[in-house]
Amino acid sequence: MGSLTDPGCLPVTEDVAWVRITEGTAVGSARRTAGQLAQRLGFPATRAAEIELAVTEIGTNLHKHARGGAVAIRSIRGATESAVEIVAIDSGPGMADPALAGQDGVSTTGTLGIGLGAVGRLADTHRISSRI
Repeated sequence: MGSLTDPGCLPVTEDVAWVRITEGTAVGSARRTAGQLAQRLGFPATRAAEIELAVTEIGTNLHKHARGGAVAIRSIRGATESAVEIVAIDSGPGMADPALAGQDGVSTTGTLGIGLGAVGRLADTHRISSRI
């Protein structure tokens, strides 16, 4: 058997939680759920904390900018590796330039503008897509 990216080994996925981000406290719920999943999958404590930080940034952005936002938290398990997958979905106004939004220092709300950049640095892989 191969890794998660080996085409000969189909990974097993499981939706662990869908957290609707309707208020600020929901961000904490998503963070805790992702951290607990990382621990259950055997991730080191430092990696679980990085996943929690990334989910906090994603959830905070949904809370600030989106309408109808939710975070899906999934486990993906292969023969020798496992992963936590985070998918954020919303019906907000969109981003004109997602690549620009992921650069440090870019903010539409007067913050430091490092949240999406941090997600990119913390994730093994990430992708942002948006339609406006």
